[in-house]
Amino acid sequence: MARITAYILGGAAGAYLLAALGLFIIQRDILYHPTPVLAHDYPVEVVASGGEQVRIIVLNEGQEQALIYFGGNGESALRSAQWMEGMLPQHTVYLMNYPGFGGSEGEPTEAALFAAADVLFEQVVKRHSRISIAGRSLGTGVSAYLASKHDQIDRLVLITPYDSIEQLAAARYPMFPVHWLLLDRFDSAKRAPKITAPTLLVAASDDRVVPFGSTKRLLQAFSPGLASLVVIPNTNHVNISDTDAYRENLRHFIGSTPNG
Repeated sequence: MARITAYILGGAAGAYLLAALGLFIIQRDILYHPTPVLAHDYPVEVVASGGEQVRIIVLNEGQEQALIYFGGNGESALRSAQWMEGMLPQHTVYLMNYPGFGGSEGEPTEAALFAAADVLFEQVVKRHSRISIAGRSLGTGVSAYLASKHDQIDRLVLITPYDSIEQLAAARYPMFPVHWLLLDRFDSAKRAPKITAPTLLVAASDDRVVPFGSTKRLLQAFSPGLASLVVIPNTNHVNISDTDAYRENLRHFIGSTPNG
């Protein structure tokens, strides 16, 4: 009986280790869903990051103010450009195709996304007197990273944001030691205390991808009074950008003056 029990336990342990190894191997396939190259007529700027070319869609070229937008996982920069076109006519809008997304070279990793964001910001800050940053879902981690490094950013908008990918993964895979397995953490809550820009968090009322508790923990990580939260009713993680309430909140917050 003891031998049988040992075999069972050994088999279970082996299956667990194989499952953990499999999760480790495919984790970036779970986290990143690169978008295809799609034809369009928008101006495209190419920046070099780590020897790779990263493609940026640009709207409203030549404006004094700028908005840098980092989209969600699987969110095409082209689709974002289509709904953002005309929304902020006084801002030049830069929409990044992450490394490996939308014709950009390279592979998506946390380090690669951060490096590309750094290069883009260096270019944008030379051209514009006021710069705001907005990110959605995965892109909120990139936005929080960039905002934590630069105190000249006027406005920060985080749409369906999480406290960290590690916390989301730990909740989704509680049986595995996520802390030791995870390669890309996107720890926005850790960076939030360093952010000085007035910040708006925008959450969907029925978000099943990023639990509200994760967004609330991120809100609480900011310096008191710096960040505010808006919840858009009757929306989920995917369709939130289709609503007038969502777009009006972005238009009002980004378009306001530094003291307004």
